[in-house]
Amino acid sequence: MSDAVPATDFRKGPVAIENQVATPTGTTEVIIPCNYIGFVCGNNGSEIEEIEKMSGASITVHDPKAGDANSKVVICGDPEETKKAQSLIHAFIFCGLYQT
Repeated sequence: MSDAVPATDFRKGPVAIENQVATPTGTTEVIIPCNYIGFVCGNNGSEIEEIEKMSGASITVHDPKAGDANSKVVICGDPEETKKAQSLIHAFIFCGLYQT
């Protein structure tokens, strides 16, 4: 038996299978004025679901703290997903402002 230790590609993580590449996941926070949050959430979260589906990111909208005029939106995903989600959120707000 050989005493050689097989090479390990630590970029893949300790339990990764062959041809699997680790994807960095990050969190981005976006602050949105409460009077615009409806454009992002939609009816029963329908717009958030659409943004998640289109971007691949996971999005959580936090209720504002008492007396605060802004809501915090947390976007989780790889850099491309979070950037796409941010762009979509801005687009949904923009479209909502000009449809009323």
